[in-house]
Parts: sequence; C-alpha cells; structure tokens
Amino acid sequence: MAVALLGVAQVLLGVLALGDVGDDPEPEPRRAVGVADQPRGVVEPDRPPVAVGAGLMSSAAIEKRVSEIIENFDVRPPNPDQPAKALSGGNQQKLIIGREFEGNPKLLLVSQPTRGVDIGAIEFIHRKLIELRDKGSAVLLVSAELEEVTALADRLLVIREGKIVGEVNPKTATFEEIGLLMTGGD
Repeated sequence: MAVALLGVAQVLLGVLALGDVGDDPEPEPRRAVGVADQPRGVVEPDRPPVAVGAGLMSSAAIEKRVSEIIENFDVRPPNPDQPAKALSGGNQQKLIIGREFEGNPKLLLVSQPTRGVDIGAIEFIHRKLIELRDKGSAVLLVSAELEEVTALADRLLVIREGKIVGEVNPKTATFEEIGLLMTGGD
C-alpha cells in the first residue's frame, strides 16, 4: 500500500487526493504535500535551498541543513561528515525522519518507521510523529506493529487484500478484534 500511495507502484484503480493535488504521475505535486521519492543527487524544489544553479549544490547550505537535522533529531554521533551508512539503524531512521519533517508537510506517509531500531529511538520517533500531528500535519502510518499503531493512531483502518475491511478505535479495540479483521476471521 505504501508504495502505491507514494506512486512507486502503478495503481490500476482508485484515486488518491489531498486538496487539489491528486494522482498526478509527476513527482512535483506529490512533493508539494510532503510525500516524496528522493533519488540520490536530485535537488528538491520544495526543500530549503541548497542549489546554486545547474544542479550544483552549495556545500555550506548542505552542511547547515545536515547540522540542523543532527541537532533537532538527536542523531549520534553528531558528526555531519560521517556517512549515513556508518550510522546505527536508529540514527539512520532519525536522519531520514528529520529530512522528511522539514517544512511541516500537510501529509507524511511513514511506513515501518521504527523497524529494527532500539527502544530509545522508537520512543524518540514516536514523539516526533506526535509533534508533527499536533502541528496540523496528517500522518499516515503503515506498520506491522500493532502496539505502535494503537499507541499513535487517532483512527485505525484495517486493510486486507487491498481493501479497507474495517475501522476501529485504536484506543479501545483489542488486538484480537484487529487481528480478526486482518485475517478475515469471525
């Protein structure tokens, strides 16, 4: 579902729209609402300026942006020169979340935001998602972790075989009730 919503997979039926931005196949309208595929080396028009023209990037602007993310999202070690691949899984997740939270997007789709990270990073990521929601952004959370979904969601829709099969209150629904919807059980 997440790849379809992001436009990575072809959708054969249906419409996804936010305001006046719909299912346009071009990436720019999706970026305008905060849902972005981000190929390496592509300068994003809706991000803080790091371009100096003709695809060249300003080192000073990049360093400033990276330093702000490191500070605001507690990425460790706080070394902007360290390659992201050398960071722990939790710090890589915080770096990505920091990048995507810039500009307070209207909609942020997060898929498995805490997979493979330690408990401290999980709590930090959850706090940041709630802060973004409280600022007015819509956060669409896709997660295999029922505890995560019930802790963070205001609404919980269960999707099975590509169709919404039920909606439950995440604060009152039991895992058994959600599981039955997920599996088609009675």
